[in-house]
Amino acid sequence: MSEVIILGHPLIQHKITLIRDKNTQMKEFRELVDELSNLIAYEATREIELKEIEIETPLGKTKSKVISGKNIAIVTIRKVIIVDPMLATGGTAVACIDYIKKCGTADIKFMCLIAAPEGINMLQKYHPDVNIYTAAIDERLNSHGYIVPGLGDAGDRLFGTK
Repeated sequence: MSEVIILGHPLIQHKITLIRDKNTQMKEFRELVDELSNLIAYEATREIELKEIEIETPLGKTKSKVISGKNIAIVTIRKVIIVDPMLATGGTAVACIDYIKKCGTADIKFMCLIAAPEGINMLQKYHPDVNIYTAAIDERLNSHGYIVPGLGDAGDRLFGTK
């Protein structure tokens, strides 16, 4: 069964509180989502392998670390992190992972800001090998498929469409 990693770091939880606030304006909401995504990505990428290389600095040579396999000519995708603001029903996440696996990649992680138990259950049912990284698990979905208490429609709040 996949693991659900809830990131309880105080900075992450503070920013989640701010994006939940209905009075947070679009510009600040977008900035907060960007910041949260980066903070969650640190945890989701913790296991990336590094290799040591020697580089020339202005003051001399030193050994340094770079991401293993990092190369512009990489054709095979080895690791994929799917990023979605919300994991609600799980339908989109499952379809996306189905597609990525058909393309030959099996090392997949799912990253979201807020998840609903229904979405977690769906993702674990169809893809028990995909770990889920989230800042919060909310109570439930409402009759319209929105996460409660959630933060409203993330797309509308990101792009000001409502």
